[in-house]
Amino acid sequence: MNIFNIPEQYASFCVCGDIHGEFKTLAYNLKQQKIENAVIVVAGDCGIGFEKAVHYSLIYEKICFDYSTLISTPCLSGVNCGEVGYS
Repeated sequence: MNIFNIPEQYASFCVCGDIHGEFKTLAYNLKQQKIENAVIVVAGDCGIGFEKAVHYSLIYEKICFDYSTLISTPCLSGVNCGEVGYS
């Protein structure tokens, strides 16, 4: 079990289920719900571990450009993450 101290600078803490690699859809839904400045936890299959690390970096950069008000620093943790260099 991990316990995270969420800094006061974040307005909310959100948890979602499986996204199966649909990061753009997640970002779109966050924007539609007007969720900004939040910690987002994907508590399920996020779809990481099937491509090389550069694939996820490119997706992240694209989402940062399209949804700049949503993005902070990602923290990736999980079973498959070590296989692509994330931890």
